[in-house]
Amino acid sequence: MVINYFQIIKKTHYLYLMTKSSSFIDMAIGYSNKHITCSSNKKFLGIAIEKSLSWKDHVDQFISKLCTTYYAIRLIKRFMSQDTLKLVYYFSFLSLMNYGITFWENS
Repeated sequence: MVINYFQIIKKTHYLYLMTKSSSFIDMAIGYSNKHITCSSNKKFLGIAIEKSLSWKDHVDQFISKLCTTYYAIRLIKRFMSQDTLKLVYYFSFLSLMNYGITFWENS
């Protein structure tokens, strides 16, 4: 198997983390004369990380997922028993809420 490093470099970005009081330092990072681009936010394992380490983008995406799940539960509510609805709740809504709790609790 041949690894094409130039394809990997195209997909690679770096995230410059900074506080509100710090200023941006423009860095040129690259490999074999290929520039690696800086990004202001990235999604890593389903969690949106911003350069300022705020949760705004993640919360916006998270609310959308929760609304979709809530709508699905509301639609099937008429056709399912209470026990089945609890299972759907635990496997959809609650799993979204619990995912990434390690990161959330530290903010």
